[in-house]
Amino acid sequence: MVSDSADTIPPFSNEAVNRGVLRERAYNHRWAEQPDDVIPLTAADPDFPAPPAVREAILNYARAGYFSYGPADGLPEFRETVSEVAAERKNIYLPADHVLPIDGAARAMFLLARAALNPGDEAIIFDPVDFLFKKSVEAADGVPIFCPVDPRTGTFDSEQLESLVTPRTRMLGVCNPHNPTGRVLRKNEIQALAEFACRHDLWVMNDEIWSDIIYPHDHIRFHSMHSLPAELTGKYALERLSRMNGIRCSCPEGTYVLFPDITELGLSSRSVTERLLREARVAVVPGTSEYLGPGSKGSIRICFATSYSILNEALDRIESWTERL
Repeated sequence: MVSDSADTIPPFSNEAVNRGVLRERAYNHRWAEQPDDVIPLTAADPDFPAPPAVREAILNYARAGYFSYGPADGLPEFRETVSEVAAERKNIYLPADHVLPIDGAARAMFLLARAALNPGDEAIIFDPVDFLFKKSVEAADGVPIFCPVDPRTGTFDSEQLESLVTPRTRMLGVCNPHNPTGRVLRKNEIQALAEFACRHDLWVMNDEIWSDIIYPHDHIRFHSMHSLPAELTGKYALERLSRMNGIRCSCPEGTYVLFPDITELGLSSRSVTERLLREARVAVVPGTSEYLGPGSKGSIRICFATSYSILNEALDRIESWTERL
């Protein structure tokens, strides 16, 4: 049970991370699924607790004691709030009756793919990218078509994108800011993708879940054709990783993940991940087709949304491991 005293702890301090609660509740390759001596820098799920206002709102709802069925299209007050916030913060003017509450980004992607694709239809997705793009297309009996993204710069080739279109192409998948490279698309790139989708009459599966976690650049949205500077532990992790033997790491422009190149270690992404877990007791995500697409080969993904002390300990372990190779 979370104590009310947690509200007095600075939100991103070392003390804010409750490892005991995380060991009970944080699944998906994280604390609850790892041995006690392993530090997980895996799924993109922060180690920090939800802010006090969110916890209080949930408690107030629960105190009333009723958990009745809600409307199929979501609570009206929630949809209205989403519409208002989208307009105020994102410059997206979306009527409340156009808002469909979903229990997570993954479910939304699967539903969109099922709505947009018939069996055998093709969806162009960038590579590397989070595995949910490929999984959602395949779950709809669609065919994912990979458009390479430079894993170091996060850029794509417009001419190559155009060459992938066939009579069966029905959808384009966009992740901005991009997971795992951390790149934020520029206005001219968003414009080019929007024109491309219109030209070929494509649905756009537009994942902007990271849009509030960006650094030096403005985030340009499809709907508006917002910049939230953040000082996170990623600036520290980038510097540490870049000094390690056999590891190269580009500076992200958004997200709270890093995508280090580990090819100079002379080991595959899967081998590095397995050995880091076994020999350094740090869990990371391998650059394999299963998780991030074939274009992620030679890289690993690290989530740095944790406290400085936990991240420092994990990086010490990784650095010590690279020095022993």
